[in-house]
Amino acid sequence: MDTLKKEFNVDLQVYFNGVIIGPHCMILAENAENIQQRLHDEMVKKVKEPSLREAMEKYREKMVAIYKVWYELCKTMMSTKEQDDAAIEKFEDNIKELKRQIHNLIVVDPPLSGDKNPLQLPTKLKWFTLLSDVLVNTLKLWRCIGDVAEESTESFHSRRNKMLKRYCQVRGKRRNELIMKALQFESASWIWEGIKAMLKATKSKRAKVVRTQQPTAVEEAPQEEENEEQQEEEVLLDWELQMNECPSLRVQDDFEHEDEALRSAYMKMDTRIHICCGCRQRFIGERALKIHQNERHKIKSEETDAVDGTVR
Repeated sequence: MDTLKKEFNVDLQVYFNGVIIGPHCMILAENAENIQQRLHDEMVKKVKEPSLREAMEKYREKMVAIYKVWYELCKTMMSTKEQDDAAIEKFEDNIKELKRQIHNLIVVDPPLSGDKNPLQLPTKLKWFTLLSDVLVNTLKLWRCIGDVAEESTESFHSRRNKMLKRYCQVRGKRRNELIMKALQFESASWIWEGIKAMLKATKSKRAKVVRTQQPTAVEEAPQEEENEEQQEEEVLLDWELQMNECPSLRVQDDFEHEDEALRSAYMKMDTRIHICCGCRQRFIGERALKIHQNERHKIKSEETDAVDGTVR
């Protein structure tokens, strides 16, 4: 069983005394047929008595049917979305079907009858909450169960900690009121739907202004250096062209420095403005443009360190 749990990514929660909770219940229910079949095959290798084999097959079929209903219930119980009337009615029918199948497995038609039957009806409070009308009535009242699930309430801690930073200058009862209002505002789907509808309704209906100078597509960008410089001059703004022509922004020819290596590096420095014809971003230096084109647009150049697709 431990091997199957690892294979199907079903984890036991240590802090809950080794039980399966939340999404892992859904994983177990979703793969129940395969898990039960694998268990049955392993047990058949060790059990030779025909009556026990028949009981094992009967137990497998009934458990697969129970897990299928349980999987449908988990979908509703784990969901944090508002449930409509059809989903609530289906959930109520599945609760009744689950009770019927469990009663049939344990009482009406158990795999082993009489004193040999080891199965007993569940008596835990959580089972009473599930199989009684409590959960159904909660769903009918609030139209959602996932928001009060263990995973959702645990995730509330991190959200509240962020709210505490937002209202760090407020103390006492007033801070708690502000935090609850903020959480309710962020959690209310109808508020966000209303905001989206308002933004859509007030969106400008005017046609977009088409610029006379359109950027050249990346796929059609020529590779020759002369053509690239000509394209840059076509799409660069006037003040950018003026900056590129300004001598004071270039490294002077008579620049001197005691460190010859540093002087040589300065003399090779490109301080002109270059533009990417694909996304119109500006870069200082042709080398920076080449690296950007390789990383963003997959345009490789032998003049850069990024020939093989990596930056060294």
